[in-house]
Amino acid sequence: METLHKKSFISLINEIDKEEHTQRDRGTMFEYLVRAYLKNEPTYKNEFKNVWMLSEVPNEFGIPKADLGVDLVAQKHTGELVAIQAKFYQSAIQKSNIDSFLGELGKKYYSLGLIVASTDKWGANAEKALADREDVVRIGLSDLRNSQ
Repeated sequence: METLHKKSFISLINEIDKEEHTQRDRGTMFEYLVRAYLKNEPTYKNEFKNVWMLSEVPNEFGIPKADLGVDLVAQKHTGELVAIQAKFYQSAIQKSNIDSFLGELGKKYYSLGLIVASTDKWGANAEKALADREDVVRIGLSDLRNSQ
């Protein structure tokens, strides 16, 4: 059963990549896949009360709907909000790819950041930018492959 699930998740990523879509469309499809992952993976399902696409976040939280690096927002059972960036990349993620997201983490409404990527490759400067940050968690392709 577990192998079937892993194969299914990877096959979904492969489907996104094989279809003739723009990179932006692939990114949007991956965002929806990330939302499904966070709502169903036991670790995150138990941690998050809600997971929204940025455009769906209730207005009461005062979060701008402009895409400034945050793609999704999760609400923990404690009420804290988590900024989420979904990266659909096959190449290494560079620092410039996460700068706007890291800038958003300083906003008062977010307590933590989560980067979910379709790769495990990170550029040296991106690694350095994240090295000392306790407010950012990364989920990479190997984590996604091993999901429940």
